[in-house]
Amino acid sequence: VILIVMTLVGITAMGGSTLQERMAGNSRDMAVSFQAAEAALRGGEAWLRVGNNPFLAEATDPLANPAAWEGGDATGSEDRLTMQLAEDPVYHVAAPQRVRIGIGLPAQYRFIHPVTARAVGGADTTVSVVQSFYEP
Repeated sequence: VILIVMTLVGITAMGGSTLQERMAGNSRDMAVSFQAAEAALRGGEAWLRVGNNPFLAEATDPLANPAAWEGGDATGSEDRLTMQLAEDPVYHVAAPQRVRIGIGLPAQYRFIHPVTARAVGGADTTVSVVQSFYEP
């Protein structure tokens, strides 16, 4: 009887250990997915900051005339951390939105670009989507 009780206690402990290992793995996968989405988001912001090309570090021209920008070719990808990810993270820079700053008169406006990034973790079910609003 004691041997049966000890066997049941051992099986229960192994089941709990397996569950904790799965939870830790899922947590790590979510963190990797989020970090990859953040990296892609920074890539989209860099696309706006350095002459519309995040891979050209020596580019110094800012985005020309953001008021007339229509958002063409504003999608890209970042291949960081690809050894751990099911898919490459991607970003999309949308056309600028005109946002009023303050309540004073005369009205002042700025153009803010929504930048959205999506990344998939090591499993296809782990997806992170982040968004920022960037003013070049």
